[in-house]
Amino acid sequence: MPACPTPICPTLTCPQLNCDADGTLLQGESNSYTIGGTTYAVTVTNILYQSYAGGVYSADFIINGVTYTVLEDETVTLSDGTTLTVTSILFQDYAGGVKRVSFCMKKRTALTTCNEVLELVQGESKWAQGLSATGGNISLTYIDSEKIKVNVDGGVPSSFIPLGQEATVGVLKVRPLNILYQNYAGGVHQTTLCIN
Repeated sequence: MPACPTPICPTLTCPQLNCDADGTLLQGESNSYTIGGTTYAVTVTNILYQSYAGGVYSADFIINGVTYTVLEDETVTLSDGTTLTVTSILFQDYAGGVKRVSFCMKKRTALTTCNEVLELVQGESKWAQGLSATGGNISLTYIDSEKIKVNVDGGVPSSFIPLGQEATVGVLKVRPLNILYQNYAGGVHQTTLCIN
């Protein structure tokens, strides 16, 4: 995916992510970004291209001392709820080639604590107690890069739940904290859920 815009195509437009901070760093570079009074020290330690399944680009970040591996077009959620989305990766695999990643950071507001945190792959079910007296088996029935659907104890699936928003499903309150949606054959379709 090319950076937006490119020198070859200066009129290329990009999806608007409404970033609170954005940046572009070369492999090995660091910079600090301040969002809402919080400073994030960001270092890009490695940029990779893996040639299987049509090619996968990823970047390794250290953000305020925590390591994250993020695929191109993937969003991860930091411990305070701020999200980082990798918007493009340039990987020139030859001597002197450029390895560069562009990203967008967005501050989440009014983030509540989680009684439980669960990781679910599409089609998987796990027991969750949340804050309910009874709890239930929660299943991930649908996922894409921005939203999910779940059900509890085989009940009616929820409406779409966007990343970072909370919905009540059965006896549980569910909020997707992050989504890993690899849009290629054999790709992972997984979410991390905050359960209350």
